[in-house]
Amino acid sequence: MKILVHINHYFGENIHFTGKSTITSGKNGKNFQEKIEDRKDKITKTIDSLQSINDQVTIRICGYENKSILPLDIDFKNVIDKPTDIMYASLLEMEKYLDLFDYFINIEDDILLSKETFSRIVEFDKNCEINELLHPNRLEKDKNSHYHCIDLEAIPGWNYNQKIIMNHKFRQALNPHSGLAIFSKKKMRYAFANSDIKQKSIILYAPMDSAFASIHSCFTLWRCFDSIEFHSVIHLDSWRQPAEDIIKDLKFYDFFPMVIPKLLKYFYLKLRSIFL
Repeated sequence: MKILVHINHYFGENIHFTGKSTITSGKNGKNFQEKIEDRKDKITKTIDSLQSINDQVTIRICGYENKSILPLDIDFKNVIDKPTDIMYASLLEMEKYLDLFDYFINIEDDILLSKETFSRIVEFDKNCEINELLHPNRLEKDKNSHYHCIDLEAIPGWNYNQKIIMNHKFRQALNPHSGLAIFSKKKMRYAFANSDIKQKSIILYAPMDSAFASIHSCFTLWRCFDSIEFHSVIHLDSWRQPAEDIIKDLKFYDFFPMVIPKLLKYFYLKLRSIFL
């Protein structure tokens, strides 16, 4: 099985987006070098995970001239208006190679895709409809080694379509994003013919996420509902709880310990038993 992988890679200043792959104008100092080494380590792990799938994986690093750590195989500087459109360009570039590969993976540069997760997708594709995809949950690990599906927390919610796949409950999440797209040749053709990727009218919360939402727009995306870890990929950023979530999750007993009403009830019953 021949697999084409496009890794979307960016590192540098970006007035359109701020994240782990962006830097400020001050490029000198220990922190900057540490950030380069950290990013390089994540990209290397991503490449290693993809190369472990099989021995017929062709990996191409896609990016923007002078905005990368690794050398680029495909430079989109003269193709796109701004670096945040790299995902659109790298997805559309894959159409040129439809006759040369069996599977297509388009992925961010800090995601681990295991052989097991990819194999489940291949197995699912043998007996599903052309507009169905087995879509992995993108997980981040917190400081206590607990996993969180960051995309389900960014846009929470599921619809009620459900399907039992590989003895697990799968449903459709409201958020289509997982930081990657994986298609068989047949489904890649279907995506280019029927999705929003060429119109670019679907807007999620950033251009990078919108590109993946666009290419997936004509598909039913089945995510594992009863176990977020069963069918998943690992995002190499560490999960941190957003500050607003702390306020949102406050409960009555955070201010008023539940032992107090129990003690009040106890004394009430005691007094009642004495005087009645």
